[in-house]
Amino acid sequence: MKKWAALAGGLSLLLCSTTFAAVQENWVEGIVTVTSEASVQTVKNAQEVQDGTRIWDEYQAEKKVREAAENDARAQLTQYVRAIQVTTTQTVADLMNTDPATAEHVNTLIARANIVKAQQTGDKYEMTMTLPIYGITDSVGRAVLPHIYQQAFLPQGPKDLVVSEATGVIVDCRGLGLKPVMAVTIKDTAGREIYFYQAMLWDKVVRYGMAAWGTDPAVLEKAGNMPIRIRAISLTDQQMTPVISIEDADRILAANDKTGFLRQCAVVLEK
Repeated sequence: MKKWAALAGGLSLLLCSTTFAAVQENWVEGIVTVTSEASVQTVKNAQEVQDGTRIWDEYQAEKKVREAAENDARAQLTQYVRAIQVTTTQTVADLMNTDPATAEHVNTLIARANIVKAQQTGDKYEMTMTLPIYGITDSVGRAVLPHIYQQAFLPQGPKDLVVSEATGVIVDCRGLGLKPVMAVTIKDTAGREIYFYQAMLWDKVVRYGMAAWGTDPAVLEKAGNMPIRIRAISLTDQQMTPVISIEDADRILAANDKTGFLRQCAVVLEK
């Protein structure tokens, strides 16, 4: 039995090797996708060892290479998820390191990540799995965001400022190198936070995210049919926080006082 285990272990190292693993993030749909590919080098036919015992047949070879692809995909998914910025100063890994319950929740999510493709073609086995960033259940957001929530309130806009009714806001950050973060913040040049996680409904943020990212028409719809359009002046907080003018900030807050679109997370960040 020990001899069999040693030989099988040696063959597994020889016969199964991961050729690549790629991670794709989609902050528009809020999904992480990992694709891993493992190769079968000499296991297409049954293999024999010196004593003539047949250890590998085609079924065993496929099982081994599938395990190699799946294990590597989950390892890559773990690495990516741990690096997601929850706030501008905290990653998922930071929260996992300080809260065992969060760590257990995230690890369980990764272990249950949805396998959307598992296919052998020739001598290669490809494994693709996905994990939602947002969603009220079984998402990264659900695992981490409730633990950092402490209710606060948005500032109000100037009472004497006349503004048109608006359904949302689109902040043009194109060309600035904006980086995604789960708990989005928007500041003005005076340092005033006019949009931040603590003033939102945490369950809405978990379900939909605080902003839509990009310039596609489907993305822009998040801001409704009468959005305020402004241009970010710069970025701060390691390029995760758009900075806008005081005048634009006042206009957004005054319009929000009328319709409350910020609490609905009707925000688009063009990048």
